Amino acid sequence: MANYFKINLRGSFIVVMTLTVLTAYSYLQTPSSLAFQVTETPTASPTALGFSGVLTATPTVQLLTVTTLDLKEYSINANGQLIRNTPTPSWHPTPLPRAVLVPTETLRLAELPLSHLWFGRAFPDRGAWGSFSYPYGTNSLGNYLWHFGIDVQASFGNVIHAIGDGVVVHAGPDDVAHQLGPWPDFYGRAVVIQHTDAWSGQPVYTLFGHVSAALVQVGQTVKLGDPIAKVGKEGVATGPHLHIEVRVGSNTYAYTRNPDVWIKPDLGFGVVAGRVMDAQGYFVPVQLVKLYDAHDRRHYRREAFSYPNNIVNYDDLYQENFAFADVPVGDYIVEATYDGRTMTASVTISDQQATSVVLQSTQVISVPQVEATHMATATVQP
Repeated sequence: MANYFKINLRGSFIVVMTLTVLTAYSYLQTPSSLAFQVTETPTASPTALGFSGVLTATPTVQLLTVTTLDLKEYSINANGQLIRNTPTPSWHPTPLPRAVLVPTETLRLAELPLSHLWFGRAFPDRGAWGSFSYPYGTNSLGNYLWHFGIDVQASFGNVIHAIGDGVVVHAGPDDVAHQLGPWPDFYGRAVVIQHTDAWSGQPVYTLFGHVSAALVQVGQTVKLGDPIAKVGKEGVATGPHLHIEVRVGSNTYAYTRNPDVWIKPDLGFGVVAGRVMDAQGYFVPVQLVKLYDAHDRRHYRREAFSYPNNIVNYDDLYQENFAFADVPVGDYIVEATYDGRTMTASVTISDQQATSVVLQSTQVISVPQVEATHMATATVQP
C-alpha cells in the first residue's frame, strides 16, 4: 500500500509541470468577463464615507460570483500524471438573487417618441465617448463604486461644453450645503444644468463632476456648445476625467438615468438599450451580455453587464438593464447565457438612433428570491 501512494521525484516534477500548464491553460481560457479592463481614471472607491478624512482608492467587495475550473474533471494516473477526464473544462456561475420585476405594462416604443437622444458631446471637437469598461450601472467587477453616470477620458484643464440648452442650477463645490452625490465632496466641484425641455412633464438635469473650475454661474442661461467648466480630478477621483450624469425628475443622486441613451451618437454610430429577464418576469442582475457582428461571430465586439438590483435606475422609455453605446451602424447578435441556456437576439444599428432589444429566458429555474420590487423610476404619461 505504501508503494502505491509513493511518488518519485520525476513523477512529482511531472505533476508540478502539468499543473502549471493546466493553470496557464485555464487562465487563457477564462471568459473575457474575468479579464474585463478598467478605465484609467474612474471614480474611486473610498474606505471612509464620512464628511472628512482621507479618501483612499481601494477595491469594493466583489459582488460577482467568480467561476472556477472544475477540478473534478481531472485525476492523477498511476504514473503520477494529471490527466483530464472530459474534453473541455466547464464553468458554473452561480446566479444572483433576482428582486426587480419588469413592469407589467411594458411600454411600447411605437406609442412613444422615437427616442430622447437630445444631448450633444461635452468635447465636440474630438471623440468624447464614455468608458466601455466602466459604463453606467456597473462596478468594474467589484473594483469601483456602482456607476451612476459615465466617465469620459480628458486631460486636466480641457474645456467642457454644455450638451444641451438650459439654465445653470449649480456651479461650485459639492459640499454639505450643496450635496450632489451620496456624501459631501463626492464630486469635489460640479456644474449642473436644468434643461429647457422636460421629459413627460419632469425636469431633466445634466451633471458634470470632478471639474477643476466652473466657467458659469447659477442662473446663467447656456446653449449647446457653450463652455461651462474645465476638466479636473476633484472629489472621489483617481485622475482627471469628466463624469456625466443625466437626472430625471429631481436633481438628486437617486434620480439618475443612463446617459448613453440620452446622448446622440456620432455619425455612423448608434446605441442599443437592452433588457435581460427571466421566465418569471424578473430582471436578471449583473449578467454578462456580449455583442457580436452578425456576419462574423468568431470574436465578440463588446461586452456589458446588466444593472444590479435596486441600485441604479432603468430609463423611463426603454426600461433597460444594459446598454451598448457608440456601436457602428450594422447588424449584430446580442447574447447572454443564463438559466442553463444561451439567449440570442438580432439587432440592427441605425445611424444616430437607439434600438431596443429583449433577451428573455423561457426556462424556469430555482433562483434565490427576495421580496419583489419595481425599480424606482418615474412613469411616462400618455
